[in-house]
Amino acid sequence: MAKSPSAFLREATGLIREWSTVDAFYYNVLTIGIFGWVSVLLFLTTPYAYPGGNIPLAFAITGIMNAIASVAFVLLAVSMPRSGGEYVFQSRVLHPALGFAIVFTGWVVWSMNWAAWNMHAIMWLGVYPLLSNLGIITGDSAWFDMAAWATSTTGITLISGVWYTVIFVVLFAGMKAYARLQWLLFWGTVTAIAIFVGISALTTEPTFEAAFNSFMLKYQTDPNFYQVVIDTAKTAGFEVNPQFSLTNTLGVVPIVYMWFIWFYWSTYNLGEIKKADTVRNQVVAQSGSVLLVMVFFLFMSIAFIGMIGSDFMYALAYHWNEGTEVIGVFPTDPAFTLFPAMVTGSVPLLIVFMIGIMLNVTQYPFNCAIAPTRIMLAMSFDRVLPARVADVHERFHIPHVALIINYILGWMWYYLITFTGVSAWLTSVMAIASVSIGATLLSAVLLPYRCKDIYSASPASKYKIAGIPVISICGIIGFIWNLIMLYFYLVVPAYGGGNWVPVGVNVAILIAAFIYYYIVRWYRTKQGVNIDLAFKQIPPE
Repeated sequence: MAKSPSAFLREATGLIREWSTVDAFYYNVLTIGIFGWVSVLLFLTTPYAYPGGNIPLAFAITGIMNAIASVAFVLLAVSMPRSGGEYVFQSRVLHPALGFAIVFTGWVVWSMNWAAWNMHAIMWLGVYPLLSNLGIITGDSAWFDMAAWATSTTGITLISGVWYTVIFVVLFAGMKAYARLQWLLFWGTVTAIAIFVGISALTTEPTFEAAFNSFMLKYQTDPNFYQVVIDTAKTAGFEVNPQFSLTNTLGVVPIVYMWFIWFYWSTYNLGEIKKADTVRNQVVAQSGSVLLVMVFFLFMSIAFIGMIGSDFMYALAYHWNEGTEVIGVFPTDPAFTLFPAMVTGSVPLLIVFMIGIMLNVTQYPFNCAIAPTRIMLAMSFDRVLPARVADVHERFHIPHVALIINYILGWMWYYLITFTGVSAWLTSVMAIASVSIGATLLSAVLLPYRCKDIYSASPASKYKIAGIPVISICGIIGFIWNLIMLYFYLVVPAYGGGNWVPVGVNVAILIAAFIYYYIVRWYRTKQGVNIDLAFKQIPPE
């Protein structure tokens, strides 16, 4: 006789609740990615694509809207505090096939694609700026040579490959080992933020202009190259002082949202978080993280723009996107990491700053490895994935089979995006992410009406406004907000939209996942296992 899902779960898992609220809070803050691609995109892309868009205001709008959406995630988490996060929410509230297909596509198939890109990101956001900026400050060309090698295919593969492998070694040592490292990642990131904001806030625009001009004399002869950057953009007909535009500010939002939405990432680990069914703890871990990062981003953007000057930022964005001769003068990419190095000229401070950035970037592959394994664990508990996937190491309490699968998938994705042309098919990853997030927010809207027993037993049922469940109110606001973002990712070229080949790839994977689910359901029925019963309740602890 086949075992019940409860019996299967009890035998399969040895996971214990060993994360605190602080651990979950750190995890969500780091997952949002303070120094992610967003910094490069914001200051070199959005001023050109959306002139007049106010970057700090875009942060405030996104932070407030995501904070509202976070309440829906908080109340879902306390209602179903089990590992698997969005998969559990969607499969119990919407439909098992929907929950499996959407989450498997978005966060199992594509998460390791994100991990593979992160192997490139550690070079371009961390190692390359560190080495090249050391070359700039010291004047030693050997640093530039090392930077060039580090960003070659060989350099990225070797250095990032070791880095990526070490990350999985840490995960194989157990979540307690990762929690200790996470403390270093978090405070290293905070230190880098403090350095960045401190330098930017204490440096006036005239002081930066003088430092910039002095620095650039090493690479060209004009003593006021700062003004050359601005004047040549003006001469080309580009407006470097555009009027404020609310429409273009909203155009900036999808880039901010792209890295700002991950406040809920700890929900995939709910089965390992102490008192995960407590509203207060979830508010701290999720709503608290998005609000803190909003404050970080506001300070960072206001201080940075104030230091370099708005006109210079717009002019630089013009030259960067047009690929003009001005950009060719710079010894390295004019990213946000270069300008603090110009101002300080301090090698020790630069090293601490860049190490902080690298510590933040190091969090990304942890995210891409941890969340999918917990999703796969939950899917295995429901008998949708093979039972072996749910094997948990007796000593380290980690899903070692799922981790091995994800480590291999990461390398497969790395090969595809590095040595083949498949990366051209991957521009709609944020679209499928938005589909999953939207489905979860819709689950929040419907939870009180489709799963009355689960809702009535949850702390979420205590919160109502005018008799309407707060989880539904915040869910519908977040759902509409997410739909607007999805429109940008599907339609607007600046965000990877308008190319229907990548969308077709995601649709094909979704359809394949649906077909797989119903094949497994038929197969389990032949075995005498009715997996439909598993989805009528939340997974047991």
